[in-house]
Parts: sequence; C-alpha cells; structure tokens
Amino acid sequence: MPASFSIITAFATTGEKWSDLENATANARLKAELERKGVPHWGMTGYSPRTSHAEEGWATTLSAEDACDWGNRYNQHAVYIVSDGVLRVVLCSSGRGEIVGKMVERLHNTTQPRIKSPST
Repeated sequence: MPASFSIITAFATTGEKWSDLENATANARLKAELERKGVPHWGMTGYSPRTSHAEEGWATTLSAEDACDWGNRYNQHAVYIVSDGVLRVVLCSSGRGEIVGKMVERLHNTTQPRIKSPST
C-alpha cells in the first residue's frame, strides 16, 4: 500500500437510502470508469466503528483535489485521504479536511471490513 492515497465511493450519500442493488450498481460504475481512465485502484471497505456502517469503495492514486472531483461526479459529500499514515476526511465541495486518526488504527482483520488486493 502506498504512503499516500485517496479513498472514493459511489454509495448513497449520508442521509440517503439506496437499495443494495443501487449501491452495487453505482460502485461498479465507479470501478468501470476508474479502469477506463487508467486510474490505479484497489478495493477497500470503509467501516465506522461508531455507527457500524460499512461500504465498499476504491483506494486510488488520485490526489485529494482529483478525488474530490470524482466524489462530486458520484454525488459524494466527502472523500478520504491517507498521507503518511494519517487518515483525513475531505469535503468535496470545499476541499477542507479534518483528521480522523491513524490509518493503521482503522485496519481490520479478514473477518471484518478489509483492504483488498490491488486490481490493476
């Protein structure tokens, strides 16, 4: 895993309710576009220990600015950026970020949401 990367998703944004099929379809569309554009990416499932919410997404080599552009295209409020082991949430509308914590503290074993192998 690189020292710096971005995490983007296409699931329903906070406050919206989509079916599993709608979320899976949006996620597949995002993956297909990343592949078409030649953006290196690998699967990553995000998980909130506070709410137990999990959703599949894609870790990428995109910069924070480019990840926000993609996030906006997929109606996301925010993306996540990891830089030198620090996880930040960055609002797509403003580019402003807030530190969430150390990425290593957010990684889980294989029985919980996990990072998948690179797909490209």
